[in-house]
Amino acid sequence: MPANWYVLHSKPNKEELLWEQLNIRKVETFYPRIRVQTVNPRARKVKAYFPGYVFVHVDLKEIG
Repeated sequence: MPANWYVLHSKPNKEELLWEQLNIRKVETFYPRIRVQTVNPRARKVKAYFPGYVFVHVDLKEIG
């Protein structure tokens, strides 16, 4: 069975932790983020483009 893309839903504000854990396990992921303007021009804030979601590219037979 070829690998397909799936969407994982995470707990609020935990998508970055999920993304890191998947990368440690060598799972191909897609976690888009965008830079957000803040009141302070020196402050840089990055937010998830799709809050609460991480995309994974896996073969379900391989991972069980």
